[in-house]
Amino acid sequence: MRLPRALALAVLCLLVGPGVGLAFGQCTRAGGLLNNSQVEFEGKVAGKRVRLYLAVDWPHDERIHGLVRASGPSRQDARHLAGEIASDCLVTVDEFDGETGGRTVATWTLRFDTETSLTGRRTEPESPPSVVRLRAVPAPPCDGHGRWRTFRSAAWPISFDYPASWQIDASTSRTDDTESLRLSCPGLASQLMESAGFLLVAGKADGRQPRESEPLRRVGSFFTSDGIRWIAGDVDTCREEPVNSLFCSVARQSTADGITILQGYIGHARRGSLHYAFLMPERWMELETYAGPADTEGEGPVVYGDDVVSRVVRSLRRVSTMP
Repeated sequence: MRLPRALALAVLCLLVGPGVGLAFGQCTRAGGLLNNSQVEFEGKVAGKRVRLYLAVDWPHDERIHGLVRASGPSRQDARHLAGEIASDCLVTVDEFDGETGGRTVATWTLRFDTETSLTGRRTEPESPPSVVRLRAVPAPPCDGHGRWRTFRSAAWPISFDYPASWQIDASTSRTDDTESLRLSCPGLASQLMESAGFLLVAGKADGRQPRESEPLRRVGSFFTSDGIRWIAGDVDTCREEPVNSLFCSVARQSTADGITILQGYIGHARRGSLHYAFLMPERWMELETYAGPADTEGEGPVVYGDDVVSRVVRSLRRVSTMP
């Protein structure tokens, strides 16, 4: 385990240690459901079926955040929720059009009637409230068990396998130099905490040739000065930090199917992320995830685990047709 991750766990234990009750502890009906990534709530609001997930916004144990989205064939993007839970089991959260803190489109007032049900109302500005009745249901699994399928596209230089139940968004962003897609487990808990799934970005050139008047060669979150030893991290930050610090590390390297694969962990202010780069003639790709193997510290070949992201990376292959 990386030191930053171990320290984070230690701090959590000190702050919340044994016997310390959270604010919602007085609401015994909510205790077993909040932060349970295996449980979501499903029901109807204004005639539309919805899915909802709520969790404690640690370290503010009275604060609640979550996601809500329509369920069924006409799924829409999940909307963020943020608010509070009182000791009497009353939950009040705002629903945002976009990220938390953006435009508020509705307010939810809910109560835990039992350990498996929520009732209340959802109110939009200048509209009468809608009755809400939700019940606890199993969340979609994110473990990759079950059927897998293969992603192929003329716009991408590779193919890879991924769980058939996962959602793929190939229109995440596109520029003259790069395009990207996002793959995520449909479970709302995993989307809220970004604990499953990844972002994949494809760009032109393979990073072996430096840009004009630029001494360092960059590919996504990796850079090199000799084309052999790659560093994972921001160039400006790594000039100030020692290699293999929290924010900079020597990338692991392997070769598969003619692709050079780089792997590196990059720390951030609140949370670190795992990055892979795939170097090919005239093309490169980067995969960013908060999942992946538990420990990638140190130099050497790329480390794989039994997690979904490792299986995706292992399945990656070059395709013969290039755009």
